[in-house]
Amino acid sequence: MNHPSSPDMPATYGESSPSGASQRGLLSALVDDIDALPLRVFEVLFTCAFLLRMGWLGLSWREWLTEEGFHLNAAELAAVGCPEPLPLLTGPGVAALAVVICLSAAGLMLNKARRLALLGIFGCALYTQGVDWMSASSISKLFVGVYGILLLTPGYTRDAASGRLMVSAVPVRLVQGTLICQYLASGIAKGFSGDWLKYNDVVYTQMQGIFRTDFAAWCLRTLPLWSWTGM
Repeated sequence: MNHPSSPDMPATYGESSPSGASQRGLLSALVDDIDALPLRVFEVLFTCAFLLRMGWLGLSWREWLTEEGFHLNAAELAAVGCPEPLPLLTGPGVAALAVVICLSAAGLMLNKARRLALLGIFGCALYTQGVDWMSASSISKLFVGVYGILLLTPGYTRDAASGRLMVSAVPVRLVQGTLICQYLASGIAKGFSGDWLKYNDVVYTQMQGIFRTDFAAWCLRTLPLWSWTGM
């Protein structure tokens, strides 16, 4: 019988076998601490995008968040597959929402009281999506999803030896995974369930209705019909 240290003995699974090493490497890439700088840059830029979005919609805050604007009721939203809307705000309520957005965004970008800032900005993203589903778009859902990931995953730590700011790879990998899922789902939906491969004027028709921004309206009035096929 061979001794356990004999070279004739097979390698113990998980110690030196190729599959065990690969699994440990994969797990390490998913959960180990990594340099926090890329995530910090992403957080700051993503929050700038959130502020720009809120600021743009905030220019029409009466129509967007109060009863002065047009809003579909629960039954009308249910007919197009949307959940029941959240309550609208008064003028002081809109001001309070703006304060929470600004303070939360500042805290997150400066990495001060980060968990509290994430809670505030996640709540604001959730509310602004739910109060008016018709003005919500894919970016609104991304705000909710990304801030939810950052809120629920481990935060930053300081490496004792080097002093570098570190973070678990979990939130980074989750955000990267959502990007893959978005492109995959979008391609499947457009290729198999939508009209993108059926007609040559899909972009033209998509620019109608609720998607007609000022720039889109200019394009519809100005660009020749053949140019939409090229798009």
